[in-house]
Amino acid sequence: MPWLRIMPRSRRHIDKVGEILDRVIAAGATDLGSVAFLVSNPSKALDQAREIAIADARRKAEIYTHASGLRLGQVKWIIEDGGVVLPVPMRAQAGSASMAAPVPIATGEDTLRVKITVGFEIAP
Repeated sequence: MPWLRIMPRSRRHIDKVGEILDRVIAAGATDLGSVAFLVSNPSKALDQAREIAIADARRKAEIYTHASGLRLGQVKWIIEDGGVVLPVPMRAQAGSASMAAPVPIATGEDTLRVKITVGFEIAP
């Protein structure tokens, strides 16, 4: 049984991935794993999400303090949930090299999340 290892590569043209997988299968691969689609540079989007999360935390804290007759003070601490979401490996079904169309690869979206907890000072 042939064994093939494809090293990590960056592909920005998702329309070619199905064709590449077809070639690998046609070359004899019967088990494909660890095909993952990742955001190439998530830092910018995550930083924007952090800014939005802080603003949302402040907005909610202002509502609670106003409703309670208190005043909202400065931020005392911020905790960001450091949870990691690992990509889910995909398995391709073995097929014949004479398939009419390449393995279908659908475009989609990836969700980047930031979860924070913010502690504020409050005053009467």
